[in-house]
Amino acid sequence: MLRTAAAAVTGCPVRAASSAATLAKLIHAQDGDRGGAEWLVVPDYRARQVPLLSGVCKKYDMRVAAASEFGEMVCEKAGVSWT
Repeated sequence: MLRTAAAAVTGCPVRAASSAATLAKLIHAQDGDRGGAEWLVVPDYRARQVPLLSGVCKKYDMRVAAASEFGEMVCEKAGVSWT
């Protein structure tokens, strides 16, 4: 779970792979995220990759979100306005 907004942002890799399949292979090859990230955030223009990546990341106890969705969630948890 998110402890603070700052922890969520600093402990969250943002990936912009050219394809979901390429990123999924990388996640498998690294057994998730070596740094122990709980979230994988993809740029909004790659939001269509979230369902596929969610299936892959679930195996490694990671969650996936598009950047705007993640930002909104972090702000909500921190008690600040997203807009």
